[in-house]
Parts: sequence; C-alpha cells; structure tokens
Amino acid sequence: MPVQVPAVRMESFPWSYANLNEGIEHLVAIGFAADSRRIVFTGNEPGHPQREFLFDVASGKLQPLTPEVVQGPLTPDGKFIFVPGNGPSAELIPVDGLPIREVKGLQDRDRLIQITADGSEVLVGVPNGLSAAIYRVRLDTGERKLVKTLEMRDPTGGFGLTRALITPDGQYFAYGTLRQLSELYVLQGLR
Repeated sequence: MPVQVPAVRMESFPWSYANLNEGIEHLVAIGFAADSRRIVFTGNEPGHPQREFLFDVASGKLQPLTPEVVQGPLTPDGKFIFVPGNGPSAELIPVDGLPIREVKGLQDRDRLIQITADGSEVLVGVPNGLSAAIYRVRLDTGERKLVKTLEMRDPTGGFGLTRALITPDGQYFAYGTLRQLSELYVLQGLR
C-alpha cells in the first residue's frame, strides 16, 4: 500500500516545486498515486479555479485529473479521487484513466469523513444537532451500516460536533465540539 501523507505544501518538495511553479499556483499535495512515484495535488492555473492534478516526478509530466472546481480526497490505495456530486451522488475519478465509478447509497445529509483502507467503503457522518451518526457505505452496493453515534459528553452550551477523524481501520474516533459558556454576574447596591 502506498505511503499516505497529510496535506503538505509543495515547497517541501524542492525537486518538483520548481518545475510546477511555472504554471500552477497554490500547490498542496494530497497523497501519492498507487505506484508511489506520482504525486496527486490540488492547485490552479493562474486565473482559473482549483482542481486536482497528477505530477510524474520522473518525467516531469503534469496532467489534470478533475475538471476545474472539482476537488476531493484521494483514496487510501491512491487509485481514485472521491468527488461529491450534486445532492447525494458521488463519483470515484480514477488516477490511472480507468472508468469513473459511481458511489451508490449516499444520502443528502451525508458528509464524507474518509475512505476505508481497502477502498471498498466510505465512512460518512450524518449530523443531528449535538450528535452525529457514523455509517459505513459500501461503494459497490450502497449498503449502509451504522458504526457509531458520536455525542457531546456534556451538552451544556453545545452547538454541535465539528470535524470527525477515524483511524484507517475504522475502530477509533476523534472529533471536536463547539460550545460557548458564559457567566452571569448580578451586581447589587451600585449607585
């Protein structure tokens, strides 16, 4: 399995940044392609919206992977970019020119969290006030399975949950909450 990297500024790759800097702006690496020799990143041509690109380090060849404005995370196996569609639909855009795969079983309120390590399922969150249900959705059949419900431990002053992170095996969760607490002071005897 290819090594996965978090979003990294392309300036940290000086051997490739010089080649890319001439025609692409706002470069952010999102991961390696399945062969671990090409880099998938987000960027834009001057005056154009962002999109995903594939850069072959050996040849210096740069090619767009998605249409302008279309962005999404790279699957853990480095083979596809997960792109939300209109409403509950989504697609897997191949890095290597394979046919585009439709993702079945998504619903309007689903928010992508990540794709499983084997690339067969997506983990989505469905926010519901102070909680969020986490589902596994099979990419091939659209079958949904509730994995966990995340809740604020103390809902006092709570606005809801923020971004959730899940380990690649889907066993452990981390998430943030938004809350605002305030104090009321009563002053007596002021003149």
